[in-house]
Amino acid sequence: RRRTLGAVVARMAGMFFGRLRGDPKEQVFFGLSLVLVVSVFVHMIPIPLMRGRLQALAYKAIYASAALGFGYKTYYTFAPKITDRSTQTLASVAQQALQSNNMQLLAFSVLFFFGRPVTLSFVPVAWCYVYQAAFHLNKHFKETSLFQKYGVSAFTYMTNNMPYVIQMVTTMEISLGFLVILSVFLRTGPAFRAILYWQFLRLRYRTGDNTVLRLKYTQGNTAFYHAAIWGQMGQMLQPAYRYVPALRYPVNFAQRWFRGV
Repeated sequence: RRRTLGAVVARMAGMFFGRLRGDPKEQVFFGLSLVLVVSVFVHMIPIPLMRGRLQALAYKAIYASAALGFGYKTYYTFAPKITDRSTQTLASVAQQALQSNNMQLLAFSVLFFFGRPVTLSFVPVAWCYVYQAAFHLNKHFKETSLFQKYGVSAFTYMTNNMPYVIQMVTTMEISLGFLVILSVFLRTGPAFRAILYWQFLRLRYRTGDNTVLRLKYTQGNTAFYHAAIWGQMGQMLQPAYRYVPALRYPVNFAQRWFRGV
C-alpha cells in the first residue's frame, strides 16, 4: 500500500511539474508554494501527533520557503541592473530593491524566522504563495475537467476579491506592529525586532510597488492600502482629540516620521 501511495504521489508531482517544464522559474515558485501551504496546514491543524516540535518546524519552514521565493525574485529582478561595481550604481539598485514588495517581504520573513513564533504572523507572506499557486494551476490546468469543475469558480472568486484580501493583510501587518511592541513590554520578544518592524511599516507606507512574486495587484499598490488603513485609524482617533488635545502631538510626530518629513 505504501508503494502504491508513493507511486501515486510521485505520478501527480511529475504531472504537475511536467506541465511547468518550459519555465524553471515557475517550477521554483510552484514548488515553494506547495511547501509553504503544507507547512501552514501542519502548523495550524490541531492534530495531537503534530503538536510541539513538528509545529515549530512547520513554522520555520513557512518563513524559510517564503524567504527563498522572495529572495529569488529579488535576485533575478535586480541583479541584471548592476551593470558595474560603482558605488552609485550599487546604491541606485539597492534603493530600487528596498522599494519593492519582494525585498521587503524577504526582510519580513527573516525577521520572524528567528525568535518565538508569533500567531498568524505568516499571513502577510502566505497569501502571496496561495495566490501564486492558484495562478499556476489556472494557467496550466484550466483545460482539465477537474479544474473546470472545481477550480474555475474558486479562481474567479479569488481574483475578484484580491483587493479585499490585500486590505485584510495590510491591516494584519499594521496590527503586528503594535503586537511586537507589546511583546517587548511582556518580555516575550526582543526590542530590536520591534524597531526593525516599524522601519518595515514605514517602508510599506511609501512603497508604490504593485507586484509580488509573479503576481500583480488587480487594484492599487502597497502604499495605497497602507495609507487607507492608517487613514481609517486616524479617523477613529478624532473623537479622542476632544478630550485629550495633547494626543495630537505624538500622532502628528508619528505621521511626519512615516512620511519621512
